Amino acid sequence: MPRFVQFSFQVWIQAPEPLVQAQFSDLNHQIEARVHPQAPIRIVSQSFKRARYLKARRVGRWWIRQEEWAREHEPDGTVLDTQLAGRQRGTFVAYRFTSSSVGGEPGTMVDVEARIPTSPWAGAWGKAWVRWRALQWLELEALQNKRDIELYGYQPAPQREAA
Repeated sequence: MPRFVQFSFQVWIQAPEPLVQAQFSDLNHQIEARVHPQAPIRIVSQSFKRARYLKARRVGRWWIRQEEWAREHEPDGTVLDTQLAGRQRGTFVAYRFTSSSVGGEPGTMVDVEARIPTSPWAGAWGKAWVRWRALQWLELEALQNKRDIELYGYQPAPQREAA
């Protein structure tokens, strides 16, 4: 049995592909606009193509789990997140962007693919729970990005437009 859970899903956003890529990549904006209020982000280090950041998640009523992530930007626009420290160290999430239209409306299809390591002792039920919980978090974050773009009108920072 594999020691990881893998899944993917898609989210369509009614905005041009470069704008969607910029919003998903812009950690500073996500912090300032509180795009993900349930998982506050703090940047540890950042360059044009890479970033390391901490994400805090509330687990249960009082527990807060701190996770360290690395973000890389591929030449094709793909955003890759890898968890460096935390309970699911080694988790890999890829965001791929493709121009598409739905119902005649132009937009961007975001393909989200995740691979999450599990304990060797996790049985079928444990893996199903990990998959269900991770899918909940990732779908929520993708929909919050969609809301930020479509409803609140995300505008990239000037330095991101020039790059």
